[in-house]
Amino acid sequence: MVGPRGRGVSQDMPDAARVAGCPFDATVPFSLHPRGRGAMLTRVEDGPAVVACNTCRHSADAREQDGVRGGALLVEALNAVKASDPKYADVAVQEMACLFACTEHCTVHLRAPDKVGYVLGRFTPDEASARAILDYAVHYAASEYGRVPFAQWPQGVKGHFITRTPPPGFVAQ
Repeated sequence: MVGPRGRGVSQDMPDAARVAGCPFDATVPFSLHPRGRGAMLTRVEDGPAVVACNTCRHSADAREQDGVRGGALLVEALNAVKASDPKYADVAVQEMACLFACTEHCTVHLRAPDKVGYVLGRFTPDEASARAILDYAVHYAASEYGRVPFAQWPQGVKGHFITRTPPPGFVAQ
């Protein structure tokens, strides 16, 4: 089996893919077909976005609730909260399978062009968490580099940050 960069999948698999409960299928090779067939990437709007993992576990102890993954429930809550208030109009809610943060549950990646990005997790897939994520995302979108003063953080995101990622072509200070 050949993975990215032409080497065997076992050499290229991120450690997160080996975590119990991770939905990533190790038998499927990575691909990026120029015409989109079998593509690993799907083009989306390039602006402030909350990218939610729709395959995340429901909680640290449970994969699903009533047969539905926690990530799918969080996406549903994010979309409902976004639709309920025009203040969220400039922040896209996008979803994808597996952010490779499988040791956590209900994870999102907050990103925007030329801003530091953040991966947050350990959320309860409900309206309160979705509102806190989107409230933070509004401040994030309005910030110059993606740095939101702590005093503006909604209580619901405090303690949920996992990592920050620099935008392409930059490193963060």
